[in-house]
Amino acid sequence: LKCKFCRYTIPPFFRVSGDESDPSWVGAWWIGFVLASFIALIAVVPIICLPKVLPESLKWHRNRLVETSQAVRRRTPECCGLAGTNKTAALYRDTPIQEESSLLYTSIAPRGRGPLWYKLWLDVRHIPIAIYRILTNAPFMLITLAMAIDSLVVTGASSFMSKYLERQFNVPPSRSSFLIGCIMVPMAGVGCMISGFIVQHFRLNSVTTLKLAVGLLFFSLVLTPMYLIYCPHDPLVGVETTYPDRDGQISIGNYSDVEPSLKSSCNTHCMCSESEFRPVCAEFVDGRQLSYYSPCFAGCVESYRPWQKMYSNCSCVVETTRLRLRQVKKGLCESKCKGLLGFLIMFAPLSLCTFAVGVPIISVILRTVDYNERSFALGIQGILVRIVGTIPAPVLFGWMFDVSCIRYQSEPCGDSDVGVCFKLSTTFKRMVLYLIPALAMGILTIVLMVYGATLQDDPLPDVPLEDVERVVEDGDRTQPETAAPLLQ
Repeated sequence: LKCKFCRYTIPPFFRVSGDESDPSWVGAWWIGFVLASFIALIAVVPIICLPKVLPESLKWHRNRLVETSQAVRRRTPECCGLAGTNKTAALYRDTPIQEESSLLYTSIAPRGRGPLWYKLWLDVRHIPIAIYRILTNAPFMLITLAMAIDSLVVTGASSFMSKYLERQFNVPPSRSSFLIGCIMVPMAGVGCMISGFIVQHFRLNSVTTLKLAVGLLFFSLVLTPMYLIYCPHDPLVGVETTYPDRDGQISIGNYSDVEPSLKSSCNTHCMCSESEFRPVCAEFVDGRQLSYYSPCFAGCVESYRPWQKMYSNCSCVVETTRLRLRQVKKGLCESKCKGLLGFLIMFAPLSLCTFAVGVPIISVILRTVDYNERSFALGIQGILVRIVGTIPAPVLFGWMFDVSCIRYQSEPCGDSDVGVCFKLSTTFKRMVLYLIPALAMGILTIVLMVYGATLQDDPLPDVPLEDVERVVEDGDRTQPETAAPLLQ
Protein backbone atom coordinates (compact mmCIF):
# COMPACT_ATOMS: atom_id res chain seq x y z
CA LEU A 1 0.00 0.00 0.00
CA LYS A 2 2.77 2.46 0.91
CA CYS A 3 4.65 1.84 -2.33
CA LYS A 4 1.63 3.04 -4.30
CA PHE A 5 2.00 6.50 -2.78
CA CYS A 6 5.56 6.65 -4.10
CA ARG A 7 4.07 7.27 -7.53
CA TYR A 8 2.97 10.75 -6.46
CA THR A 9 5.06 13.83 -5.77
CA ILE A 10 6.05 15.36 -2.41
CA PRO A 11 3.76 17.13 -1.70
CA PRO A 12 1.10 16.19 -4.28
CA PHE A 13 0.61 19.81 -5.40
CA PHE A 14 4.35 20.38 -5.96
CA ARG A 15 5.32 20.12 -9.62
CA VAL A 16 8.55 18.27 -10.36
CA SER A 17 10.19 17.12 -13.54
CA GLY A 18 10.10 13.45 -14.40
CA ASP A 19 8.00 10.60 -13.08
CA GLU A 20 8.40 7.31 -11.21
CA SER A 21 10.50 5.88 -14.05
CA ASP A 22 13.27 8.35 -13.19
CA PRO A 23 15.91 6.79 -10.83
CA SER A 24 16.09 10.08 -8.90
CA TRP A 25 12.33 10.14 -8.32
CA VAL A 26 11.21 10.50 -4.69
CA GLY A 27 7.50 9.91 -4.13
CA ALA A 28 5.14 10.57 -1.24
CA TRP A 29 6.68 7.87 0.94
CA TRP A 30 5.44 9.51 4.17
CA ILE A 31 1.72 9.03 3.46
CA GLY A 32 1.92 5.31 4.20
CA PHE A 33 3.44 5.90 7.62
CA VAL A 34 0.71 8.43 8.47
CA LEU A 35 -2.02 5.94 7.56
CA ALA A 36 -0.28 3.12 9.47
CA SER A 37 0.01 5.32 12.57
CA PHE A 38 -3.66 6.23 12.37
CA ILE A 39 -4.68 2.56 12.08
CA ALA A 40 -2.45 1.66 15.04
CA LEU A 41 -4.05 4.45 17.08
CA ILE A 42 -7.48 2.99 16.38
CA ALA A 43 -6.29 -0.44 17.53
CA VAL A 44 -5.18 1.04 20.86
CA VAL A 45 -8.76 1.89 21.89
CA PRO A 46 -10.02 -1.69 22.47
CA ILE A 47 -6.75 -2.61 24.17
CA ILE A 48 -7.21 0.21 26.70
CA CYS A 49 -10.67 -1.15 27.54
CA LEU A 50 -9.26 -4.48 28.73
CA PRO A 51 -9.31 -5.07 32.52
CA LYS A 52 -6.15 -4.96 34.57
CA VAL A 53 -6.37 -8.69 35.32
CA LEU A 54 -8.15 -11.16 33.06
CA PRO A 55 -10.52 -13.56 34.87
CA GLU A 56 -8.84 -16.72 33.61
CA SER A 57 -5.40 -15.44 34.56
CA LEU A 58 -6.15 -15.87 38.29
CA LYS A 59 -6.67 -19.59 37.86
CA TRP A 60 -3.57 -19.88 35.71
CA HIS A 61 -1.43 -18.01 38.25
CA ARG A 62 -2.70 -20.25 41.03
CA ASN A 63 -1.73 -23.42 39.18
CA ARG A 64 1.58 -21.83 38.21
CA LEU A 65 2.22 -21.01 41.88
CA VAL A 66 1.76 -24.63 42.90
CA GLU A 67 4.16 -25.81 40.22
CA THR A 68 6.79 -23.26 41.19
CA SER A 69 6.55 -23.68 44.94
CA GLN A 70 6.44 -27.48 45.12
CA ALA A 71 8.85 -28.45 42.38
CA VAL A 72 12.29 -29.63 43.45
CA ARG A 73 13.86 -27.37 40.85
CA ARG A 74 12.34 -24.24 39.40
CA ARG A 75 11.06 -25.22 35.99
CA THR A 76 8.54 -24.15 33.45
CA PRO A 77 5.70 -26.65 32.98
CA GLU A 78 6.35 -27.16 29.27
CA CYS A 79 9.76 -28.76 29.70
CA CYS A 80 8.71 -31.54 32.05
CA GLY A 81 7.99 -34.09 29.36
CA LEU A 82 4.25 -34.70 29.77
CA ALA A 83 2.76 -34.31 26.31
CA GLY A 84 -0.78 -34.80 25.16
CA THR A 85 -2.52 -33.23 28.15
CA ASN A 86 -4.18 -29.91 28.79
CA LYS A 87 -2.96 -29.91 32.39
CA THR A 88 0.39 -28.50 33.33
CA ALA A 89 3.04 -30.99 34.34
CA ALA A 90 4.89 -30.55 37.63
CA LEU A 91 5.52 -32.21 40.98
CA TYR A 92 3.06 -31.52 43.77
CA ARG A 93 2.75 -32.06 47.51
CA ASP A 94 -0.30 -31.91 49.73
CA THR A 95 0.10 -28.20 50.40
CA PRO A 96 -3.03 -26.04 50.47
CA ILE A 97 -3.43 -23.39 47.80
CA GLN A 98 -4.28 -19.84 48.69
CA GLU A 99 -7.55 -18.41 47.50
CA GLU A 100 -7.21 -16.87 44.05
CA SER A 101 -8.62 -13.50 45.04
CA SER A 102 -5.53 -12.64 47.08
CA LEU A 103 -2.96 -14.58 45.08
CA LEU A 104 -1.71 -11.72 42.94
CA TYR A 105 -1.41 -9.35 45.88
CA THR A 106 0.47 -11.75 48.16
CA SER A 107 2.84 -12.75 45.37
CA ILE A 108 4.15 -9.19 45.09
CA ALA A 109 7.02 -8.39 47.43
CA PRO A 110 6.36 -5.34 49.66
CA ARG A 111 8.34 -2.24 48.80
CA GLY A 112 8.78 -1.26 52.41
CA ARG A 113 8.90 2.15 53.97
CA GLY A 114 11.71 4.63 53.92
CA PRO A 115 13.29 7.32 51.76
CA LEU A 116 13.03 7.32 47.98
CA TRP A 117 16.55 6.03 47.43
CA TYR A 118 15.81 3.02 49.62
CA LYS A 119 12.67 2.20 47.65
CA LEU A 120 14.64 2.44 44.41
CA TRP A 121 17.29 0.17 45.86
CA LEU A 122 14.66 -2.43 46.67
CA ASP A 123 13.56 -2.34 43.04
CA VAL A 124 16.98 -2.56 41.35
CA ARG A 125 19.08 -4.61 43.74
CA HIS A 126 18.23 -7.88 41.98
CA ILE A 127 19.15 -6.60 38.48
CA PRO A 128 22.94 -7.32 38.57
CA ILE A 129 22.33 -10.86 39.81
CA ALA A 130 19.68 -11.44 37.16
CA ILE A 131 21.99 -10.13 34.43
CA TYR A 132 24.78 -12.44 35.57
CA ARG A 133 22.49 -15.47 35.64
CA ILE A 134 21.11 -14.74 32.18
CA LEU A 135 24.48 -14.01 30.56
CA THR A 136 25.95 -17.22 32.00
CA ASN A 137 23.02 -19.28 30.71
CA ALA A 138 24.72 -21.11 27.83
CA PRO A 139 21.57 -22.28 25.97
CA PHE A 140 20.04 -18.82 26.23
CA MET A 141 23.17 -17.08 24.91
CA LEU A 142 23.68 -19.53 22.03
CA ILE A 143 20.09 -19.29 20.89
CA THR A 144 20.18 -15.50 21.23
CA LEU A 145 23.33 -15.36 19.11
CA ALA A 146 21.62 -17.52 16.50
CA MET A 147 18.62 -15.17 16.54
CA ALA A 148 20.96 -12.21 16.07
CA ILE A 149 22.57 -13.79 13.01
CA ASP A 150 19.18 -14.65 11.58
CA SER A 151 18.02 -11.09 12.24
CA LEU A 152 21.10 -9.81 10.42
CA VAL A 153 20.10 -11.66 7.25
CA VAL A 154 16.38 -10.89 7.51
CA THR A 155 16.84 -7.17 8.22
CA GLY A 156 19.43 -6.69 5.51
CA ALA A 157 17.47 -8.63 2.92
CA SER A 158 14.19 -6.88 3.67
CA SER A 159 15.85 -3.45 3.57
CA PHE A 160 17.51 -3.94 0.19
CA MET A 161 15.31 -6.56 -1.48
CA SER A 162 13.34 -3.99 -3.47
CA LYS A 163 16.60 -2.42 -4.65
CA TYR A 164 17.85 -5.91 -5.48
CA LEU A 165 14.86 -6.51 -7.76
CA GLU A 166 15.43 -3.15 -9.42
CA ARG A 167 19.05 -3.90 -10.26
CA GLN A 168 18.88 -7.61 -11.05
CA PHE A 169 15.57 -7.75 -12.93
CA ASN A 170 15.17 -4.15 -14.16
CA VAL A 171 11.92 -3.69 -12.21
CA PRO A 172 10.60 -0.15 -11.61
CA PRO A 173 10.95 1.02 -7.96
CA SER A 174 7.21 1.23 -7.26
CA ARG A 175 6.59 -2.23 -8.69
CA SER A 176 9.51 -3.86 -6.86
CA SER A 177 8.32 -2.55 -3.48
CA PHE A 178 4.79 -3.71 -4.25
CA LEU A 179 5.96 -7.24 -5.17
CA ILE A 180 8.09 -7.59 -2.04
CA GLY A 181 5.28 -6.34 0.18
CA CYS A 182 2.71 -8.67 -1.38
CA ILE A 183 4.96 -11.65 -0.62
CA MET A 184 6.65 -10.85 2.69
CA VAL A 185 3.63 -9.57 4.63
CA PRO A 186 1.29 -12.56 3.98
CA MET A 187 4.09 -15.10 4.33
CA ALA A 188 5.17 -13.57 7.65
CA GLY A 189 1.65 -13.82 9.07
CA VAL A 190 1.02 -17.34 7.77
CA GLY A 191 4.43 -18.55 8.96
CA CYS A 192 3.92 -17.26 12.51
CA MET A 193 0.44 -18.79 12.72
CA ILE A 194 1.56 -22.19 11.42
CA SER A 195 4.56 -22.47 13.72
CA GLY A 196 2.53 -21.25 16.70
CA PHE A 197 -0.20 -23.80 15.98
CA ILE A 198 2.33 -26.64 15.77
CA VAL A 199 3.99 -25.72 19.06
CA GLN A 200 0.68 -25.31 20.89
CA HIS A 201 -1.25 -28.23 19.39
CA PHE A 202 1.45 -30.88 19.76
CA ARG A 203 2.69 -29.58 23.15
CA LEU A 204 6.32 -29.65 22.03
CA ASN A 205 9.01 -29.61 24.68
CA SER A 206 12.10 -27.43 24.48
CA VAL A 207 14.32 -29.77 22.48
CA THR A 208 11.58 -30.68 20.00
CA THR A 209 10.66 -27.04 19.54
CA LEU A 210 14.29 -26.21 18.88
CA LYS A 211 14.48 -29.02 16.32
CA LEU A 212 11.44 -27.53 14.58
CA ALA A 213 13.25 -24.20 14.32
CA VAL A 214 16.37 -25.91 12.97
CA GLY A 215 14.28 -27.70 10.36
CA LEU A 216 12.74 -24.43 9.20
CA LEU A 217 16.14 -22.80 8.98
CA PHE A 218 17.53 -25.74 7.02
CA PHE A 219 14.70 -25.47 4.50
CA SER A 220 15.44 -21.75 4.19
CA LEU A 221 19.09 -22.60 3.60
CA VAL A 222 18.11 -24.95 0.76
CA LEU A 223 16.29 -22.08 -0.98
CA THR A 224 19.15 -19.56 -0.78
CA PRO A 225 20.51 -20.49 -4.26
CA MET A 226 17.61 -18.43 -5.60
CA TYR A 227 20.03 -15.49 -5.49
CA LEU A 228 21.79 -17.03 -8.47
CA ILE A 229 18.71 -16.25 -10.57
CA TYR A 230 18.95 -12.96 -12.42
CA CYS A 231 18.09 -11.46 -15.78
CA PRO A 232 20.82 -10.29 -18.15
CA HIS A 233 20.33 -6.55 -18.33
CA ASP A 234 20.38 -4.48 -21.47
CA PRO A 235 23.71 -2.64 -21.81
CA LEU A 236 24.00 1.03 -20.96
CA VAL A 237 25.47 2.87 -23.92
CA GLY A 238 28.59 4.83 -23.05
CA VAL A 239 29.15 2.90 -19.81
CA GLU A 240 29.12 -0.78 -20.76
CA THR A 241 29.07 -0.52 -24.56
CA THR A 242 30.13 1.88 -27.25
CA TYR A 243 27.65 3.90 -29.24
CA PRO A 244 26.14 1.90 -32.15
CA ASP A 245 27.42 2.55 -35.63
CA ARG A 246 25.26 3.12 -38.66
CA ASP A 247 24.56 -0.60 -38.96
CA GLY A 248 23.39 -0.76 -35.34
CA GLN A 249 26.44 -2.71 -34.16
CA ILE A 250 27.93 -2.09 -30.71
CA SER A 251 31.13 -3.15 -28.96
CA ILE A 252 31.04 -4.46 -25.40
CA GLY A 253 33.72 -2.80 -23.29
CA ASN A 254 35.10 -6.08 -21.89
CA TYR A 255 35.50 -7.63 -25.36
CA SER A 256 36.73 -4.66 -27.37
CA ASP A 257 39.79 -2.50 -27.49
CA VAL A 258 37.53 0.54 -27.64
CA GLU A 259 36.84 2.00 -24.20
CA PRO A 260 33.16 2.98 -23.74
CA SER A 261 32.62 6.71 -23.31
CA LEU A 262 29.51 8.81 -22.81
CA LYS A 263 30.74 11.41 -25.24
CA SER A 264 30.44 10.70 -28.94
CA SER A 265 30.32 12.58 -32.21
CA CYS A 266 26.52 12.30 -32.18
CA ASN A 267 26.12 14.31 -28.95
CA THR A 268 29.09 16.66 -28.85
CA HIS A 269 26.87 19.59 -29.81
CA CYS A 270 24.48 18.94 -26.89
CA MET A 271 26.77 20.00 -23.99
CA CYS A 272 25.55 17.12 -21.80
CA SER A 273 26.31 16.80 -18.07
CA GLU A 274 27.11 13.47 -16.43
CA SER A 275 25.53 14.65 -13.17
CA GLU A 276 22.05 14.25 -14.71
CA PHE A 277 21.26 10.56 -14.91
CA ARG A 278 17.86 10.21 -16.62
CA PRO A 279 18.01 6.95 -18.55
CA VAL A 280 15.99 6.33 -21.69
CA CYS A 281 15.42 3.13 -23.64
CA ALA A 282 15.57 2.47 -27.37
CA GLU A 283 13.65 -0.57 -28.63
CA PHE A 284 14.61 -1.95 -32.02
CA VAL A 285 12.60 -3.94 -34.53
CA ASP A 286 14.77 -7.02 -34.06
CA GLY A 287 13.91 -7.20 -30.32
CA ARG A 288 17.12 -5.67 -29.00
CA GLN A 289 17.08 -2.90 -26.40
CA LEU A 290 19.67 -0.29 -25.49
CA SER A 291 19.65 2.08 -22.54
CA TYR A 292 21.11 5.57 -22.81
CA TYR A 293 22.45 7.68 -19.97
CA SER A 294 20.04 10.55 -20.62
CA PRO A 295 18.08 12.04 -23.53
CA CYS A 296 20.92 14.51 -23.98
CA PHE A 297 23.54 11.77 -24.40
CA ALA A 298 21.13 10.01 -26.77
CA GLY A 299 21.25 13.12 -28.95
CA CYS A 300 17.53 13.90 -28.66
CA VAL A 301 16.90 17.41 -29.94
CA GLU A 302 13.11 17.49 -29.64
CA SER A 303 11.43 18.11 -26.30
CA TYR A 304 9.63 15.44 -24.33
CA ARG A 305 6.09 14.56 -25.40
CA PRO A 306 4.07 13.64 -22.27
CA TRP A 307 1.18 12.08 -24.18
CA GLN A 308 3.56 9.71 -25.95
CA LYS A 309 6.18 9.42 -23.19
CA MET A 310 8.79 9.57 -25.91
CA TYR A 311 11.79 11.60 -27.03
CA SER A 312 12.10 11.96 -30.79
CA ASN A 313 14.79 12.73 -33.34
CA CYS A 314 17.68 11.29 -31.29
CA SER A 315 20.86 11.43 -33.34
CA CYS A 316 22.68 8.69 -31.37
CA VAL A 317 19.92 6.15 -32.05
CA VAL A 318 20.08 4.22 -35.31
CA GLU A 319 17.08 4.38 -37.62
CA THR A 320 15.69 0.95 -36.72
CA THR A 321 13.62 1.68 -33.62
CA ARG A 322 10.37 -0.23 -33.22
CA LEU A 323 7.89 2.64 -32.89
CA ARG A 324 9.19 5.49 -35.00
CA LEU A 325 12.51 6.60 -36.36
CA ARG A 326 15.01 7.48 -33.64
CA GLN A 327 12.62 7.47 -30.72
CA VAL A 328 13.39 6.53 -27.10
CA LYS A 329 11.10 6.14 -24.10
CA LYS A 330 11.73 7.26 -20.53
CA GLY A 331 13.29 4.93 -17.98
CA LEU A 332 15.59 1.94 -18.14
CA CYS A 333 14.70 -0.89 -20.48
CA GLU A 334 12.44 -3.46 -18.84
CA SER A 335 13.70 -7.02 -18.85
CA LYS A 336 11.81 -9.62 -20.87
CA CYS A 337 13.22 -12.73 -19.21
CA LYS A 338 11.21 -15.00 -16.88
CA GLY A 339 13.79 -15.03 -14.09
CA LEU A 340 11.74 -12.70 -11.90
CA LEU A 341 8.85 -15.17 -11.71
CA GLY A 342 11.15 -18.01 -10.63
CA PHE A 343 12.84 -15.79 -8.06
CA LEU A 344 9.52 -14.76 -6.51
CA ILE A 345 8.27 -18.37 -6.45
CA MET A 346 11.30 -19.38 -4.38
CA PHE A 347 11.23 -16.20 -2.31
CA ALA A 348 7.70 -16.91 -0.99
CA PRO A 349 8.50 -20.18 0.90
CA LEU A 350 11.82 -18.71 2.00
CA SER A 351 9.97 -15.81 3.65
CA LEU A 352 7.45 -18.19 5.23
CA CYS A 353 10.12 -20.39 6.83
CA THR A 354 12.26 -17.44 7.89
CA PHE A 355 9.45 -15.71 9.77
CA ALA A 356 8.03 -18.98 11.11
CA VAL A 357 11.23 -19.50 13.10
CA GLY A 358 10.40 -16.59 15.41
CA VAL A 359 7.59 -18.26 17.38
CA PRO A 360 9.41 -21.50 18.35
CA ILE A 361 12.59 -19.58 19.14
CA ILE A 362 10.76 -17.23 21.51
CA SER A 363 9.11 -20.27 23.10
CA VAL A 364 12.50 -21.90 23.68
CA ILE A 365 13.96 -18.65 25.03
CA LEU A 366 11.20 -18.48 27.64
CA ARG A 367 11.84 -22.07 28.71
CA THR A 368 15.58 -21.69 29.20
CA VAL A 369 15.27 -19.11 31.99
CA ASP A 370 13.48 -19.01 35.31
CA TYR A 371 9.86 -18.01 35.24
CA ASN A 372 10.42 -14.82 37.25
CA GLU A 373 13.18 -13.71 34.85
CA ARG A 374 11.30 -14.19 31.59
CA SER A 375 10.52 -10.54 30.95
CA PHE A 376 14.03 -9.45 31.85
CA ALA A 377 15.54 -12.17 29.64
CA LEU A 378 13.45 -11.04 26.69
CA GLY A 379 14.73 -7.51 27.21
CA ILE A 380 18.37 -8.64 27.22
CA GLN A 381 17.71 -10.85 24.21
CA GLY A 382 16.21 -7.89 22.33
CA ILE A 383 19.23 -5.71 23.09
CA LEU A 384 21.73 -8.36 21.95
CA VAL A 385 19.79 -9.12 18.76
CA ARG A 386 19.71 -5.45 17.82
CA ILE A 387 23.38 -4.84 18.60
CA VAL A 388 24.64 -7.90 16.71
CA GLY A 389 22.01 -8.22 13.98
CA THR A 390 19.50 -5.46 13.34
CA ILE A 391 21.76 -2.41 13.60
CA PRO A 392 24.79 -3.57 11.53
CA ALA A 393 22.62 -5.28 8.86
CA PRO A 394 21.96 -2.18 6.70
CA VAL A 395 25.64 -1.24 6.91
CA LEU A 396 26.85 -4.69 5.82
CA PHE A 397 24.38 -5.12 2.98
CA GLY A 398 24.88 -1.52 1.86
CA TRP A 399 28.61 -2.21 1.66
CA MET A 400 27.93 -5.25 -0.53
CA PHE A 401 25.91 -3.07 -2.88
CA ASP A 402 28.69 -0.48 -2.96
CA VAL A 403 31.42 -2.96 -3.91
CA SER A 404 29.15 -4.30 -6.68
CA CYS A 405 28.79 -0.86 -8.24
CA ILE A 406 30.42 -0.45 -11.64
CA ARG A 407 29.38 3.14 -12.30
CA TYR A 408 28.73 6.10 -10.00
CA GLN A 409 26.81 9.21 -10.92
CA SER A 410 29.21 12.11 -11.24
CA GLU A 411 28.68 15.11 -9.01
CA PRO A 412 28.98 18.61 -10.55
CA CYS A 413 31.65 19.74 -8.05
CA GLY A 414 32.95 16.47 -6.67
CA ASP A 415 34.73 13.24 -7.37
CA SER A 416 33.31 10.84 -9.94
CA ASP A 417 33.22 8.01 -7.37
CA VAL A 418 31.29 9.73 -4.60
CA GLY A 419 27.89 10.07 -6.26
CA VAL A 420 24.92 7.73 -6.27
CA CYS A 421 25.50 4.29 -7.75
CA PHE A 422 23.28 3.79 -10.77
CA LYS A 423 24.74 0.60 -12.25
CA LEU A 424 25.47 -2.67 -10.42
CA SER A 425 27.28 -5.71 -11.71
CA THR A 426 25.14 -8.79 -12.33
CA THR A 427 27.98 -11.19 -13.07
CA PHE A 428 28.41 -14.49 -11.26
CA LYS A 429 31.36 -13.11 -9.29
CA ARG A 430 29.15 -10.41 -7.75
CA MET A 431 26.31 -12.86 -7.19
CA VAL A 432 28.64 -14.97 -5.04
CA LEU A 433 29.12 -11.89 -2.88
CA TYR A 434 25.44 -12.13 -1.90
CA LEU A 435 25.26 -15.91 -1.78
CA ILE A 436 28.25 -16.67 0.45
CA PRO A 437 27.11 -14.52 3.43
CA ALA A 438 23.64 -16.05 3.27
CA LEU A 439 25.01 -19.60 3.24
CA ALA A 440 27.60 -18.91 5.95
CA MET A 441 25.10 -17.23 8.27
CA GLY A 442 22.55 -19.96 7.70
CA ILE A 443 25.01 -22.74 8.48
CA LEU A 444 26.29 -20.90 11.56
CA THR A 445 22.74 -20.37 12.78
CA ILE A 446 21.90 -24.07 12.47
CA VAL A 447 25.14 -25.12 14.19
CA LEU A 448 24.53 -22.78 17.11
CA MET A 449 20.96 -23.93 17.58
CA VAL A 450 21.84 -27.62 17.35
CA TYR A 451 24.59 -27.10 19.91
CA GLY A 452 22.19 -25.18 22.10
CA ALA A 453 19.76 -28.09 21.99
CA THR A 454 22.41 -30.38 23.48
CA LEU A 455 22.75 -28.06 26.48
CA GLN A 456 19.12 -28.34 27.58
CA ASP A 457 18.62 -29.47 31.17
CA ASP A 458 17.26 -32.90 31.92
CA PRO A 459 13.49 -32.94 32.49
CA LEU A 460 11.99 -33.40 35.91
CA PRO A 461 11.12 -36.95 36.95
CA ASP A 462 7.97 -38.18 35.25
CA VAL A 463 4.78 -38.04 37.27
CA PRO A 464 1.81 -40.26 36.42
CA LEU A 465 -0.71 -38.31 34.43
CA GLU A 466 -3.56 -39.41 36.70
CA ASP A 467 -1.81 -37.93 39.75
CA VAL A 468 -1.23 -34.60 38.01
CA GLU A 469 -4.86 -34.29 36.94
CA ARG A 470 -6.12 -35.31 40.39
CA VAL A 471 -3.96 -32.72 42.17
CA VAL A 472 -4.91 -29.92 39.81
CA GLU A 473 -8.62 -30.76 40.05
CA ASP A 474 -8.41 -30.96 43.84
CA GLY A 475 -6.68 -27.59 43.86
CA ASP A 476 -9.55 -26.05 41.90
CA ARG A 477 -12.01 -27.15 44.61
CA THR A 478 -9.80 -26.27 47.56
CA GLN A 479 -10.26 -22.88 49.21
CA PRO A 480 -8.31 -22.88 52.49
CA GLU A 481 -8.67 -20.17 55.03
CA THR A 482 -4.98 -19.39 55.38
CA ALA A 483 -1.96 -20.29 53.36
CA ALA A 484 1.42 -18.80 52.60
CA PRO A 485 2.63 -19.69 49.13
CA LEU A 486 6.32 -20.10 48.67
CA LEU A 487 7.45 -18.05 45.69
CA GLN A 488 10.69 -18.83 44.00
